[in-house]
Amino acid sequence: MGFWNNIARLFVVPVEPEQRGSLENPATPLDSANLGAVFFMSKSGAKVDIPAIVSLPAFWRAVKIISGVIASLPVSVLESMPGGVNKANTSHPVYKVLNSPSPLYSKYKFLETLTAHLLLYGNFYAIIRFDIEANPKELEIIPDPTKVTYGFTDRGGLVYKLQEEAGKVRRIAADRMLHISNLSLDGIAGLDMPLIHKDNYGLAIANRDYGNVFYANGAHLSGVLKHPGKLTQEAYNRLRSSWESRNGGANNAGKTAILEEGMDYIQIGLSPGDAQFGETKKLSVADIALITGVPRFLLEESDPTFNNGETLTRLFFNYTIMPICENIEGEISRKLFKTSEMDRFSVRFDLNQLLRADTEQRGRYIDNLMKWGILNRNEVREMEGWNPIEDGSGDKFFVPLNMVDPTDAGEAESDSDNENEEENE
Repeated sequence: MGFWNNIARLFVVPVEPEQRGSLENPATPLDSANLGAVFFMSKSGAKVDIPAIVSLPAFWRAVKIISGVIASLPVSVLESMPGGVNKANTSHPVYKVLNSPSPLYSKYKFLETLTAHLLLYGNFYAIIRFDIEANPKELEIIPDPTKVTYGFTDRGGLVYKLQEEAGKVRRIAADRMLHISNLSLDGIAGLDMPLIHKDNYGLAIANRDYGNVFYANGAHLSGVLKHPGKLTQEAYNRLRSSWESRNGGANNAGKTAILEEGMDYIQIGLSPGDAQFGETKKLSVADIALITGVPRFLLEESDPTFNNGETLTRLFFNYTIMPICENIEGEISRKLFKTSEMDRFSVRFDLNQLLRADTEQRGRYIDNLMKWGILNRNEVREMEGWNPIEDGSGDKFFVPLNMVDPTDAGEAESDSDNENEEENE
């Protein structure tokens, strides 16, 4: 049955040449107009769309941190060998396609885009192309995840629907679509991130726009000009134009205003302090830190203690980076390997690379592995990218001298008692 499933992967939902993105006929890139076509109105009154969210410095930095960390991790294909040993297989087609997904982008850009889509939209989609032997040969990123929906066939099979130009809908079988989703309520599609968090993003956008308008108005707040008499339309337009040209805009900040014809200026706006401009900005950074899982001290100016910073970084790796990696590994393993290979092969990120930045912690980690006989010196040197010790001495394992087999503990204790008695005599 597995053989026929693999053969079927070659023929399900044929892809027409003119529908494919390639070097000769690249997929249409997303411009700012396309990205902003869908938006949500937040309670703050700010329009929330993809460009606005990405333009928030804290969100931009959070996505760059997470996507950069994951994209820089080595990805391996592990093969289960007899005796429970996992061995890296660099000749497997899955390894090759993961490290060279497409002529259009590198492995780093593929994983960076994957993570960005996951955090920004809640879903990442890539079309899997197979060769004649049902091995994956290319992964084509779908630039706009909002163009993808899903449904079911009469037999209950999952199928994706890609909205293309001119109203065309392209159906793609589930085993030809790599789909990484964020938090989901149905186990398939991730929740729409801009919709779920529109009010949090909207507050940050509105607060930023407020600051821009404040400075655009000359770093002073709006008010009214009160005239003791009645103005003609011509006089009204002249006074308004004169006032805005002399006192509007950041370049006019600090200038002295001259009021004509007995007019009074009455301020009606709030100052930045009254509007809690700075506090709202900090609150928005905290919200984005919670949404993305990036420690707050990485998103704003702060001075954490050494121990606190180390702990927060470790928590970031454990509770943010690792779950995302596990999510990606699971989808890749079940979609790219043949049915007959799923029991033997798996995809793994090398999370040990995350410890390289902390030399002291990595030193303790390696010391424990060697001390308890888990790794020998040559295995450690290979892990660090160094050449092995050629005389073979690096292949020896070492364990502490005071370690004994639990079954021999009683005998060892008896021998120790006899030695003490002989010494006493």
